[in-house]
Amino acid sequence: ENRIKEIIDQNITKIALLKYIIDNESTRLNILRLAVTTQYVFVVEGWIPNSNYDQFVNYVNTKLKYAIIESVDIVEEPPVELRNPKPLKSFEIITKLYGYPSPHEWDPTPILAYSFAAFYGIMLGDAGYGIGQIIATRYLLPKFVENPESEDFKHLQRVLYATGIVSIILGFLMGSFFGPRPLPTSVFPTNLVETMKLLMAISLLIGFIHVIIAHLIAAAKNLKLNNKWVALNEIAIIMAMVFGGPYTLYMIKQIELPEPLAVYVLQPLTFISLALIVLSKIKSLGAIGIMLWLFDLTGALGDVLSYLRLAGLAIATIILAKVFNEIGIGIMASMSAIAGPFVGIVLSAIVGIVFFFIAHLFNLAISILGAFVHSLRLCMLEFSSKFFEGTGKPFRPVRMVLTRYIALRK
Repeated sequence: ENRIKEIIDQNITKIALLKYIIDNESTRLNILRLAVTTQYVFVVEGWIPNSNYDQFVNYVNTKLKYAIIESVDIVEEPPVELRNPKPLKSFEIITKLYGYPSPHEWDPTPILAYSFAAFYGIMLGDAGYGIGQIIATRYLLPKFVENPESEDFKHLQRVLYATGIVSIILGFLMGSFFGPRPLPTSVFPTNLVETMKLLMAISLLIGFIHVIIAHLIAAAKNLKLNNKWVALNEIAIIMAMVFGGPYTLYMIKQIELPEPLAVYVLQPLTFISLALIVLSKIKSLGAIGIMLWLFDLTGALGDVLSYLRLAGLAIATIILAKVFNEIGIGIMASMSAIAGPFVGIVLSAIVGIVFFFIAHLFNLAISILGAFVHSLRLCMLEFSSKFFEGTGKPFRPVRMVLTRYIALRK
């Protein structure tokens, strides 16, 4: 066994190159399995993206003297190739966690990219932690993966870089750098209670807009598929939110509105939207729709309220950082008082630095995990689930994979 290990260690480079050659040759042979060959003719069937079709035809005609290229009508759905601008390309990993869009679906990656980055930045909400995340992503995270040169890992790194930058910007705006501080860039109140109220209001507004966008996309999708009653249901839900929301708040004395606006505009439009929800539910589901229409309203309300987690996690991160700072300062003051002026200052500085590092590293770790998980939940459950099924198949092109890193398992 030791002799085998010694031989492997001596020839590790050759083994890695051999693995690379075998992997690519295996890909080539799998393509040949799809071909039908006779002595003079061969037929190959495969998928070509629409955007590359003309280029493919020209290439084949230049390489082969006699070639026939024919589009075939098939029953199965074609695979899907995601095409997004380069800055948004890495956020496709967020979409892929839910699934690939089918050919009749819209790729939600563009709006998910902005939403995920914004939600993540709000929930992490600290400029110091944003800097810490970028440093950890660059130098620490690659040590925990098998292949740090893989395409998926590179995309994850870019997502974490982007969310780290957003966290830095929002952290300075919220006045938080390893805890709340009176930063000149802050636009939020210095009082944490007032900050919490403002964050809750912003979170509900974001949720209201985000959920409406989801229902708009769902309505457009169902109109395209000729599901007219389902599309009407989505539009009616939007009407209930836009008109019924303010009217309900007016009725329970939470906001003030001009009485003519509330009575002669919002009230009738609210009842019209409710009637349309009931009608569309009955038309699309039958008699059971008489009972299920209410869940459309409670579902929309629950979706909007779910965005309060933005404020909850942001405040939790800031308060925990503040508590750690106060504990650390208390420990340093106690050490300095006990050990005397000179020794106490040196000892308290050492202990304080160690405590602050461990405490803020712990808060950073749990805050990153919480921000990532809850941003995914908002993007996938509250938003994408309204219109995105994710039942598509990925397009896997034939290609030679060039890499600087080859993973070998012992």
